[in-house]
Amino acid sequence: MSTEREETERMLREIEALRSRVTSLEKKETPNAGEPDGGTGPPSDTTGGKPEARTFEEREQASRALLNATADSALLIDNNGIILDANDNMAASVGKSRESILGTVIYDYFPPALAEQRKARESEAARKKQLIRFEDHRDGRWLENSVYPVFDSRGELVQFAVFSHDITHRKQIEQSLKQERDKTSTYLDLAEVILMALDKNGCITLINRKGCHILEYPHDQLIGKNFFDTFIPDGIKTKIQEVFQDILKEQSFFQEYYENPILTKSGEKKIIAWHNTALKDENGQITGTLSSGEDITKRKMTEKALLESERYYRTLFESASDAVFIMEQTHFVECNQKVLKLFGCTREQILGKTPADFSPPFQPDGQNSREKAGRILEKVADGSPQFFEWRHQRYDGELFDAEVNLDPLNIQDKKRFIAIVRDITERKKAEEALNSALAEVRRMKESAEAENVYLNKEIRMAHIHGDIVGQSAAIKSVLSLAEQVAETDSTVLILGETGTGKELLARAIHNMSSRKDRPLVIVNCAAIPGTLVESELFGREKGAFTGASARQIGRFEIAHGSTIFLDEIGELSPDVQVKLLRVIQEGQFERLGSTRTIRVDVRIIAATNRDLEQEMRAGNFREDLFYRLNVFPISLPPLRDRKEDIPMLVWNFVNEMGEKMGKIIEKIPQPSIDALLKHDWPGNIRELHNVIERAMIQAQDNILRVPPVFQPNQSVPSLKTLVEVEKKHLIDVLEQTDWRIRGENGAAEILGIKPTTLESRMLKYGIKRPS
Repeated sequence: MSTEREETERMLREIEALRSRVTSLEKKETPNAGEPDGGTGPPSDTTGGKPEARTFEEREQASRALLNATADSALLIDNNGIILDANDNMAASVGKSRESILGTVIYDYFPPALAEQRKARESEAARKKQLIRFEDHRDGRWLENSVYPVFDSRGELVQFAVFSHDITHRKQIEQSLKQERDKTSTYLDLAEVILMALDKNGCITLINRKGCHILEYPHDQLIGKNFFDTFIPDGIKTKIQEVFQDILKEQSFFQEYYENPILTKSGEKKIIAWHNTALKDENGQITGTLSSGEDITKRKMTEKALLESERYYRTLFESASDAVFIMEQTHFVECNQKVLKLFGCTREQILGKTPADFSPPFQPDGQNSREKAGRILEKVADGSPQFFEWRHQRYDGELFDAEVNLDPLNIQDKKRFIAIVRDITERKKAEEALNSALAEVRRMKESAEAENVYLNKEIRMAHIHGDIVGQSAAIKSVLSLAEQVAETDSTVLILGETGTGKELLARAIHNMSSRKDRPLVIVNCAAIPGTLVESELFGREKGAFTGASARQIGRFEIAHGSTIFLDEIGELSPDVQVKLLRVIQEGQFERLGSTRTIRVDVRIIAATNRDLEQEMRAGNFREDLFYRLNVFPISLPPLRDRKEDIPMLVWNFVNEMGEKMGKIIEKIPQPSIDALLKHDWPGNIRELHNVIERAMIQAQDNILRVPPVFQPNQSVPSLKTLVEVEKKHLIDVLEQTDWRIRGENGAAEILGIKPTTLESRMLKYGIKRPS
């Protein structure tokens, strides 16, 4: 591609040729000297006999050939744009012949906007009296136009010489170059490292977006800025400039790796790892350097921290009070100073050895040391840490016992173990002496305790069970079961008729448990409307249902860390039973209207006067919930089965009510006691309490006279509990089958239950085949 200067000279030569032609035309129109105006005679021969007309024609043909030979379009126009002359290229560009366009207006061949642009450029050239260049784009082509004004001898504008050069190819090349430059610029900006070019003076000529970000300058402020004066600390500036000069001299053409600190605009110090190379022009002359830099500040800080951490932990490792081994597979690969002191050897004598090399052939339990060590290492390799005692052997053969804590230690994808060994020889001796002393103390203690077992038990029962009154064998059996289960967190199911004191027993269990410092939460499932049971137990969010105007905490949340007593649990609906089962199994639930899971630690004590097994068979109670609740069932006996406790209960009620009513009762007539003992008490203790309360209200002195429980001659039906009815029915069926339980027409088949279930019921109710 020709340079701009060459292109200008070419255009001037063509303009000069046109100027010469114009001058020739003017001379042709002007009469020769000595001839009259408008003469038509032949011109004088001034060329050695050649006629002047012929000379002019040849000159015109030569000029025409010159104009047509150029690849440009050329034409002459007057001040109004009328075409005075044009070459063939110009005519071809508008799709006409040369002769047809002479005398026409050039602007008619262009769109209006383009025509106005050309007029403006021609006016500018005439005003400035100089060559004006401009580009236009039409019909898919780019043209570079040159307008040159032609003035006469008086300085008046007479014509314009116009040249049009097709630069479409050049424009396409420029566009391609621009796209390549844009693509290269994008690649540079996408790079995650600094990309920077410096000239020979160290000034920045190119830098990408990452470089601007790290140096904290906008791009336009970095171009032309001296990199060394701006970003290199004074203490190392000379050294870094020497490296730069070595690259310029090609003494160090390519630096594989070089690190140095820089100072950003804010004064922050960063460490950059550089890769440098020299830049050359088309003549092979070095013009500067191109560098890529990676910010390794964080990496350096991490390396420093790791080094300091390594030193720190190495110090801890060596100064540990216990012997510490590092093992790979079965061999020792590292140990601290305590190991060398404990085993009495050097590091070289212990590394590469195995635990069996420092152990006697057999351990105190008789197991082979090598085989036992192999089994322990296998467990640790599977991810299970091991803590055990081991008998070791020092380098001089002396034996000693030690505690060993062996854990997996995975480093750099290598399976290793860390063993911490503590000498317990002295502790073993002290333990033997202590065990001997303790054995004697234990013997003496057991002897003293044996003499007071009964007394201690009676005192404990009296104090612990407070509100539960009675000395009958039946109630003592119940309280003994309560004591056994109270110390655990197991679920308890209390069974018994109405009024037998199920709530009192639940309180006793709670008060004997580790949760006694927190209050017992009591819920009577039968007293809460069915639609509100779930929200009462598990809580609700505001708006969970119509009427839920505020958030409510459920009873299970209140009982967290304590005990909840669910009385009349057989009244729960199936939906609530499902949520209760989940609380028992997983210890979690959600409030109504919420998706957030709440976890609680609650011990559950449930009670019912229903036969839950019968309810389960009828489909009213979930089988899985029953078995979850029936972990430790306790059956409370009805009052008719423990009538020997009635006098004690009566006096307990009298003392309790006397304090409230301000009455002192000193005597209860024996006939009143006898009447109470004869009654079957279908309402159990609650009924007895009501009878005594009525008598206390009626008492006029210090003697309590209990009114008749029933009116004279009143026939009292014999009421039986479900348990009694079921027990009698089982006996009747067994007697009909001659006590045959299994097989066709056996008792289990007639009753519609499994033989194992029937046997369980017989055991529960004490049903035995008569001998």
